[in-house]
Amino acid sequence: MEEKKVGELEQRSQKLESKQTLLMKLDETMPWSEFHPILEQVHDKPTKNNAGRKPIDAIVMFKMLVLQQL
Repeated sequence: MEEKKVGELEQRSQKLESKQTLLMKLDETMPWSEFHPILEQVHDKPTKNNAGRKPIDAIVMFKMLVLQQL
């Protein structure tokens, strides 16, 4: 029975990998690294101290905003 579950999981994962989702297509076509210098200028803020969590990467934040608009 466990072998059957493993086989089903492998089939599902192969099926998912064979389909290109919108996110994969977007990641392949969008040159994210070209936006990095511009985003760093906008996102760069002087820190008062080292307390708190580290800021989210500018590229990750940009990707979130693009996805939000889609």
